[in-house]
Formats: sequence, C-alpha cells, structure tokens
Amino acid sequence: MATPIVKIAKTFEVTSYRVEPNNNNIEGQLFINGTTKDLYGQDKVIVVNKKNDLYFNRFIIARQLAVFLLNFKEKNGYKDKKSVFIDTYYSKQYCKDYERFATEILMPIRMFIKQYNVGVEKFHNHMLIVMDLSRYFEVPEYLVERRINELTN
Repeated sequence: MATPIVKIAKTFEVTSYRVEPNNNNIEGQLFINGTTKDLYGQDKVIVVNKKNDLYFNRFIIARQLAVFLLNFKEKNGYKDKKSVFIDTYYSKQYCKDYERFATEILMPIRMFIKQYNVGVEKFHNHMLIVMDLSRYFEVPEYLVERRINELTN
C-alpha cells in the first residue's frame, strides 16, 4: 500500500494544495507564516504544481515535509509568527537529506525489498518490475530506479 503522505503531513499540521505557480519550473513550495494563513487558512502549507502527475506530487509533498521536519519541527522556530520561511523546490534540484527522507517514507526498505522480490518472480523483466513498483508505491518510476540502484550497488 502507498504511504498516506498527505495524511502524515496533516498530522504535523501541514496541509498540501495543488496550485499553478507563477514560474513553471517550480515543482513545490513550503510556506510557513507570513501571509500563508491569509491565503490558505493556516500557517504551514506545501503547494505542488498542478501540472505534475499524482506520483510526482506525492514525492514533492514528502520532500517538502522533510524540509519542515529537519529544519523546524524540533526547533519550534516556526511558532514565531513573525518568522517567515519559504522553501522552493525546482525541477532537477537535489538535496541528499530531503530526497533520502522522501524515499524512505514513500518506499520503506523492508516493504520495498518484499515487493521487489514479488515483482522479480512475477515479471522477470526489469521495466515491468519498475512499472509495477511505481504503481504499488505511487511514486515516479525514476524514484523506483534510484531505490533499486541503491540496493544493488
């Protein structure tokens, strides 16, 4: 089953929205404080580009949740309403810690290995295995490829 990333974000009081950004290279953003409450009705939101497919947007939500958790949750810095924070995720941008978090939460290692082995037995074809895992975890195929490479190299 796919990780319910939107529900997980909500448990941290971070709500996600699909929007059409001013810059088409923006894939997602995390907004904390400032005018966020006026625009969205709460202080912490993740917005994703509505041109993207569901699987890629799930990845972006997980990645932006990592930005929040790794930078703010324990520090409580976001509770000062005067402190404004914006993190913008652009196409082809990479941050090892945030990507690792997103990969781990969306495709937990034990579950991934189990499903990978099921796919190997069922398909005997790399591309079919990748497509199957992508659908199972509801993540982009390139993320599945990256996960397989991590495990086999």
